[in-house]
Formats: sequence, C-alpha cells, structure tokens
Amino acid sequence: MKIEQYMNRLIESDVPTVVKNYEQHIKNRKTLQGQLAQLDMKIEQYMNRLMESDAPSVVKNYEQHIKKLEENKVEIMENIQKNSAPKRELDDILRTTVEFFENVSNLWKNGRFEEKRAVLKLAFSGKLA
Repeated sequence: MKIEQYMNRLIESDVPTVVKNYEQHIKNRKTLQGQLAQLDMKIEQYMNRLMESDAPSVVKNYEQHIKKLEENKVEIMENIQKNSAPKRELDDILRTTVEFFENVSNLWKNGRFEEKRAVLKLAFSGKLA
C-alpha cells in the first residue's frame, strides 16, 4: 500500500473517530451543566419552601433534601472539572494529524531505518513477511 493510500485510509477512519469523540465530550459536558442548573433550581425551590415553613419536621425534611442535592451538585461539579475539556482542542488534533501526513513521505524518503519501520507498522496492521 502506498503512503498516500494509507494517509487516505487514516483520514477516512481515524479523523472521524477523533471528531466523534470530541463531539461526544462536548455533549457530555453540556448534559452535566444542564443537570447542575436543574439542581440549582431544585435547591432554590427547597430553600424557598424552607423559609415559608414553621413545622420542625418539615424543616428537617427540607434540610435533608437540600443536603442530598448539594452532595449531588458537588459530584457533578467534580465530573465537570475532571472532564472539563479535551487535552487538546479539536483544531490542534487535526493540525497534528495533517502535519504528520505532510511529513510521512519525507520521513519515508529521508528517515532512518527505525522511522521507516514505524511508517510500515502504521500502514500495515499484520506481519509483512
């Protein structure tokens, strides 16, 4: 398989996977932010009810609900922080991929044996001989 054919195959298969993973990451983050907003609204509702209530048992019940919601909120905030952004932006990932493709033929022509071997390993999944 020629290097150009390999590059075309890689573009058709690997780059869409990177894009898909990036899009999924953004979708997950938006979902977590939406859940966080819903929790904030629920906490505010319970706080308003708590302020209007005089019964000790009702107050205690609302306080327990608020505590659980606050714990969920902290957990979601940790998830957002942990998965706040991909290690590199999509543009950087694609730029690196394109730069690699631009240099593969140069690497093949001018590279050392180890570099040529690495190019072959990337181009062919199985053993060559």
